[in-house]
Amino acid sequence: LVINKETGKVRVVLKGNTVVQKLTIMGETCLSVAGLSETGQVKELFIETAAETELEGIFENITVAEKEARITFLAGQVKKLSTIERAANALITLKKGVTVELLAAGAPLEIAGKGLVKEAHVSVPGLFKFAGEVGRVSAGGRGIFLEFGAGTTDTLLVEASEGTVMIHLAQGAAVNYMELNGAAEVTGSGTIERVRINAPGATIEQSPGSVELAEGITAKVAGEEITGEQEKEEPALAAPSTPKVTVAPVKEFIVEDGISIGYVLVKVSLRYSGWLNEPHRYNVTVGGKSLNRPTSEIPYYYGEVLKEQAFRSNVKVTKN
Repeated sequence: LVINKETGKVRVVLKGNTVVQKLTIMGETCLSVAGLSETGQVKELFIETAAETELEGIFENITVAEKEARITFLAGQVKKLSTIERAANALITLKKGVTVELLAAGAPLEIAGKGLVKEAHVSVPGLFKFAGEVGRVSAGGRGIFLEFGAGTTDTLLVEASEGTVMIHLAQGAAVNYMELNGAAEVTGSGTIERVRINAPGATIEQSPGSVELAEGITAKVAGEEITGEQEKEEPALAAPSTPKVTVAPVKEFIVEDGISIGYVLVKVSLRYSGWLNEPHRYNVTVGGKSLNRPTSEIPYYYGEVLKEQAFRSNVKVTKN
């Protein structure tokens, strides 16, 4: 099915058991698949126009293939949304309640609106703008600029690679957990709850709630240079004018298939010395749910948690 109306907007509504193998949009279009049954679907949707495109319903796979495309998701869900190299500077607006399960950003783009992007991958140079709610963003490579507007990002991961990833957190932007496995420069007035730095070359303009550094790694945080020390059992407090510097307590975080529907099994081991012999000293929760403590036969904290909560950033360790 090819939609190619040269002037004016066309509205296309798919209903019932309709199945379209490939649908290509080449003109201004409003496409609704909200009326499809469980057996009806559009298997692949290609957007090859810079004209305004409005979408409604559940989509399996959408590929943006035109420079400066303008796409608005009115309602529904996208399992995978991809942009290819020639589709630079697309503006994708997610209305409230819209969910994108996976965003594969193969060209610079802007995500606007109040919807949710559960996971996004960035591996090509350019400017990538995010707003609204974001579950996890991973980025690595030369010439990557990430800009976050008002909204919350659960996990921001900089992967090990050549070059420095530039990150700007505008006012109203919040990152719950940031992990830097490669060089990064973070600027702006947005907030960071917790950051883990595992590689040299990190500069953070803000003062995060807490900073965790790998042993021997030096970073510049809130204008001061700090260095990760040898792992200690107890977190060390820096001077009152600087953020709290600790060693990450979680040594290993493993996710496996669970027994209950919608749940997964998580296993957590700690870095603290003697924690296996004295497990009563520590409590471990994932997404607010307490894990079972280690035993002589099971040498880790373990338990089932909701699949959407099974992130390392959701692990909290407290002492009794």
